[in-house]
Order: sequence, then C-alpha cells, then structure tokens
Amino acid sequence: MPKLKSLRIVLEGPNRAYYPGQTISGQLVLELDREIKVRGIKLKMKGRSFVRWIEGSGDNKKTKSAHEEYFSITTLLLGRQTEESGCDMQIPSGRHVYKFALVLPNKQLPMSFETPIGHVRYTIKATVDIPWAVDYVTTKPFTVLNVLDLNTIQEAGTPDQKQMSKTLCCLCCVTGPVTVCFRIDKRGYAPGESILISGEVVNNSSRKILAITARLRMEIFYHANYSIKVKQEDVAGIEDKEIGPMDSRMWSGKPLEVPAVPASYLAGCNLMDIRYSLQITTDVDDTPFDLKIPLAIIVGTVPITMGTTGQFTQQSLSVDLQATRQEAVVTQPTSAGRCEPPAVVLPPPPSYAECVFGEVDIRDDKNKHGELTYTPVYPFYDYS
Repeated sequence: MPKLKSLRIVLEGPNRAYYPGQTISGQLVLELDREIKVRGIKLKMKGRSFVRWIEGSGDNKKTKSAHEEYFSITTLLLGRQTEESGCDMQIPSGRHVYKFALVLPNKQLPMSFETPIGHVRYTIKATVDIPWAVDYVTTKPFTVLNVLDLNTIQEAGTPDQKQMSKTLCCLCCVTGPVTVCFRIDKRGYAPGESILISGEVVNNSSRKILAITARLRMEIFYHANYSIKVKQEDVAGIEDKEIGPMDSRMWSGKPLEVPAVPASYLAGCNLMDIRYSLQITTDVDDTPFDLKIPLAIIVGTVPITMGTTGQFTQQSLSVDLQATRQEAVVTQPTSAGRCEPPAVVLPPPPSYAECVFGEVDIRDDKNKHGELTYTPVYPFYDYS
C-alpha cells in the first residue's frame, strides 16, 4: 500500500531569487499515511549548465552536448548517509517538517536561464533514503541572479545611430530612394525600462512602405564539442503603419519596453553567451530589399542613473548624412550664482518578474513529487 502522501520543498520568500553568498532557507515537508523505515533524509543543492543539439541528418547526424557544474552541496537532515553503517530509523505516519538553511557559494555564478537547447539551472533535491526500496525524491528549482551594473559599462551610456538608403527600380525605371535614419540615446537598459527610438523614414520611391517594425532581439551562442550554434529570439516589438509613395514618417522617442529577460553576456557560463540588438526594419512593398538597421543594446540588472531631465536629450536626426550635433550636460546656476551638477535620479527598487519565455518542463525520471515546470525570474523596474 502507498505510504507517501506528499513530499515537497518550501522556500522562504515569494521570489525564489538569490545572489551568490546568500542563504536559502526553507522546509522539507513529508506527509505519510503509514510508518516507514529510512536510512536518512538528505538535501543536495546543485548548480549546473547543459547544452545539447543535433546537427546534420541521416547517417551524418551528430549530437553536440556539453555541461558545466558550478557547485554541489549535500547536507543531512536526518539519519545517516547511504554508504555509512548504522541503524535505520522509523518515521511514524503524519506530517513531518524539517527546516534547513543552505548557503550559495560566494563566487561568480551565471544567471539562471532556460531554453529548449540549453539551460543554467539551480535546484535543491531532497531524497528520503529507504532501505531495499525505491527512494522518495522531490526537486525544487530556484533562480540565481548576478549583478550587471550598467553604470560600470562605458558604452552602455553612449548613443547609437545608423542610416541607410536604397534606390528601387520599377519596370526598369529607377525611382527615388528610400532613406532611413534611426537613433537611440543610450545602449544600456534594464528590464522595465523603455528604449526610446527616434528616427525618420523618407520614401521618395513609387512604392509604398508596408510597415516599420522595431524588435528587441536576443541572440544566443551555444558552445559544445568545438561547435557553435546560434539562435535568435525576438523578445519585444512595436510596429508602425504604412507610408505612401513620396511621403515620410518621423519617430520621436517611440517607446519599446524591455521585458523580463536575462542580462547580457551570461557571465560565468562557458557554454552560452547572450547578446541583444534593436532590429529596425522598413518593409518596402513588392521587393525583397527591405532596409534593416541594427542598433546595439546591452541589458543589465542595474539601470543607468540620470540627471533631473529624466531621460537623455533627444538629438535631431537628419537623413541627408549631416553630422549630428554634440551635446553637453549643462549645469544650472543656483540662487547664489554657483553652478551645481544635476541631481541624480535613482530608479525605483526592482521587483521580480517571470521570464518573457514562460515556463519550461524540467521533469525527469527521478523527479516524481517535485515541481515539473519552472520559470526563472529577473529584476524588473516598474516606471509606471
């Protein structure tokens, strides 16, 4: 007859997000409808990354895989280890609660990350070791974060601008060009911030422009067995309506919010690397020659602090290749005639939001009583 009613790990705090060096406190809750005999009850906290993909087809199919282990810590809650000699213990029926406190290694740990091809995953596994029978096992995933302070990255505060022009042909006749120019006034953003996009599209051709789209693109580089696989995911986007022939469209600080995503680079992981870009596409009707402009983006966990203006000043844009004017931060004179630097505006404290990709299936053959799905959480700044 069944003896186990429930076996679960309950962590303290609502977010299940931790930083290196922090203590993870919680309880292992065991509910039995009959008495059982055990060698012991142990916890294993582990952090590891894993990637796997298949290349080729048929007889040329090859599997690429690799893994890294960042730590593995085992603690005994009750009884003895499997390999140790000694007497077994009886646990009576009913509800039993075992408290624990586990300390994450105080070193660089890559941020939790989940994709179909690879993951950085942190778990606590509880095992009720039963002599000469199948053990009871449950697993609890949790999120590990690290800090990427955009204020420490010089290029995060610098603008990026690109422009391009294409001349289209219609029935062997050359029409006027389509010219685009777009700009962002900084490259570094934290989840919850909005990328303010400025620019202009000038359509001097005889074709209409179907749409202008701006998409925040994540590019993931997987490494295994001296091979590299690259995958792209669009994590957010905006779209503007069509532009007729001999017409134009201006964007003046059009916002695109950065969703809950992991920080750039995935520092500490040798199997995966994450990069971001803003892809702006001008879709010209009835031609494959769309105009595509990529702008560099860095996603961090701590946003750039700013002066009292609240946002970086928008520079004027031109589509005739004129040089953009340089800007300076001007100090404001006080009533005493002194010049004071602008006050620093601190961002709101972050909350934690579930990853934009949603939950993933983490079940395995041994995890029959734990959480079978998991969604990482990331810092998110609410500017509303």
